[in-house]
Amino acid sequence: MSLKRINIAFKSLSSRLAFSYLIFLLISTSLIFGVLVFLTEDFLEQKDHDIIEARFQQYQQLYERDGLSALKKINTDTTLRTQSARFLIYLKDPQGKPVFLHLPEEIENFVVADLEKALRDRPLPQKPTWFNVASKDGDEDAMEVRGAKLDSGYYLHVGSRTDSRDEVIERIIQILTLMLLPFLGLAIWGAFFIAKRSLRPVRNLVDTVTKIKNGELSSRVPLHEAEDELYELGSLFNEMIERLEGLVNAMKDTLDNVAHDLKTPITRLKASGELALKSNNQAEIKNALVEAIENSEEIQKLIRTIMAVSEISANTARLQKERFDLQQVIAEVIEVYFFVAESKSISVHFAGVDSLMFEGDRVLIKQAIANLLDNALKYSSEGRDVSITLMHEGKNAIIKIKDQGVGISDSDLPRIWERLYRADKSRHEPGLGLGLSLVKAIIEAHHGAIAVDSHLNEGSTFVITLPCAITE
Repeated sequence: MSLKRINIAFKSLSSRLAFSYLIFLLISTSLIFGVLVFLTEDFLEQKDHDIIEARFQQYQQLYERDGLSALKKINTDTTLRTQSARFLIYLKDPQGKPVFLHLPEEIENFVVADLEKALRDRPLPQKPTWFNVASKDGDEDAMEVRGAKLDSGYYLHVGSRTDSRDEVIERIIQILTLMLLPFLGLAIWGAFFIAKRSLRPVRNLVDTVTKIKNGELSSRVPLHEAEDELYELGSLFNEMIERLEGLVNAMKDTLDNVAHDLKTPITRLKASGELALKSNNQAEIKNALVEAIENSEEIQKLIRTIMAVSEISANTARLQKERFDLQQVIAEVIEVYFFVAESKSISVHFAGVDSLMFEGDRVLIKQAIANLLDNALKYSSEGRDVSITLMHEGKNAIIKIKDQGVGISDSDLPRIWERLYRADKSRHEPGLGLGLSLVKAIIEAHHGAIAVDSHLNEGSTFVITLPCAITE
């Protein structure tokens, strides 16, 4: 693999994680294998020492019981010779002169003269000691020897070759190496597979961001089954994009609605200005300017209301929550519209619980109730009644506003919540067509619901349901 390809591979997070895992695995596996070989070698060495120690005690007892002749029987007695085939036995007198030497079989790895010289030149042990004798091929630990001073003043050395132990260690290393090769192959495959699979949610997130960057706002991150940190990240990202898409769509709708609904007031504003420029009559100029101001205020009101509806619908408006009494808010709304109702001889009746506490944005809730009462008064004939009822059902507060007005036709009923939509029966009344859409946005922002039951020329009943009301 070229250096360029390696650099490209390492740009991938999954590749870096896989390589990091492999390096860690190699180091840890090497340490484990090294410790295993060390412990095995130490165990085998201890076993050899135990065997040499046992033989040393046996030869010591033979010498102390029967003298030098007992040791010499090792070379003639078949049983003793078989038992001692793999052992070196070397005896020195108190002056350090060799008295007896028995060489192990298969001594070809040693130069006998060098072996004898190494044993002869070895300092006399005053206490039990262990030492190694090198072979002719340079193995410094080819033979292990135990030397000790006997009670008679003589020095006995007993040793054994370590080649069998070395063969076992070598075989273990070969087996571990053979095991390591397929294990590493499996580990490499597993590392890349697990890293790629684990980072798949991140890849999905990158792909989704790329699609959104290219204008596909409807794209969402696919969520996997395991609800881990990456699942939470994807879920939060989807929630954020959903809000963003709602805001963008709301802005598009707002722009379309503003462009559509601003035509009339802007046209009137332009006509008023042209009239004021063309006329020399002060009264006409003044009336034209007054009409221009009224039209500009209507435009401002329209823009403010549309933006309020858009913000609340897109969940970007921050609710100023507080705990307040719904009964008191309704009473305040009724008081504000007292003179409007009186001017049309309409009676506004209120019934229900005396106190019902709710936590939410007091100003927005008051505005929603006011919009519904304003509509009820606007579309009711003189002498009619409007009733407002406040109830508590389970954990919900129920507000009903009922009028005896013109009602809503079946064809208009599904569309009354749309922005800037006005039914035929309401076109003769002043308004922006934003009241009900604003009410719906406010109620839903408080996790509530609003419904309507209306019949043409019989009146309408709007029902607001707000959750988690508390009675006091």
